[in-house]
Amino acid sequence: MEQMYICLAIFVLMVVLFLTNKIPMAFSAMIAMLLLIVTGCIDYETALGTFGSTTVITMASMYIVAAGLSRTQMISKMSNALLKATSGSFTKVLATYVVATTILGQFVPSIIATFVMVTPMVNNTCEKMGISPSKMIFPVAIASVSCSFLFIPITPYAADYVMYNGYLESYGWYDTAFTIWTDTPALMITGIVTMIVAIFVIPKLLPDQPDVEIGEIKHRAMKKQEPLSPVREVLGYGIFAVVIICLMTGILPAWEVTMIGAVLVV
Repeated sequence: MEQMYICLAIFVLMVVLFLTNKIPMAFSAMIAMLLLIVTGCIDYETALGTFGSTTVITMASMYIVAAGLSRTQMISKMSNALLKATSGSFTKVLATYVVATTILGQFVPSIIATFVMVTPMVNNTCEKMGISPSKMIFPVAIASVSCSFLFIPITPYAADYVMYNGYLESYGWYDTAFTIWTDTPALMITGIVTMIVAIFVIPKLLPDQPDVEIGEIKHRAMKKQEPLSPVREVLGYGIFAVVIICLMTGILPAWEVTMIGAVLVV
């Protein structure tokens, strides 16, 4: 019973810290986690277990790899070319990113990796256009989550129809059978509708500026960094390209590929 009260007290403290926002939310959450460990409410293995998730590792590692790419001049040149080709039209730029994300999502077996691959250019383009990244990031995130793995024959789920047929046969059903093309028509229609909504509808529902200022983006924009040396410039996008190829071929699990890439970037 005593530990229940301790847990409730820590929960209330965390809520108060979140509401007052006197210190960063991430720091508040870490304080709550440490208090739960110190008071014996949870053990450290349980508390730190989530940080060992392959999803978390993939996300963190891919952001590091993308950060290396964003330090190169290639991102700036590509975003300049895109702005020139689209005449600076927000809708055309967003459509390009949504379509590119959808295409990448058919080959890269990780939704997180697909999303992070596109974000450096999105952030750079938004900075050049003078708009908040949140205006464009959310539609791209929708595309990466909802429009990946639509074209079944080339996605990681290409062989799942065999498993489905096995389920049918186990229940004695032999009149129909799935094929490699069975799911694709429905998924493609859903994906096209999602892309249209992400490009033309979602941006109208988003605020011009987020409710909470993206301090890290602002700080990074103000801090002008020196260009990389020629060797580091090549390594920046070279490592990124190798990571993407390895993710597409699936020679190693996604978290291992991205973590190796992150270590090399650092």
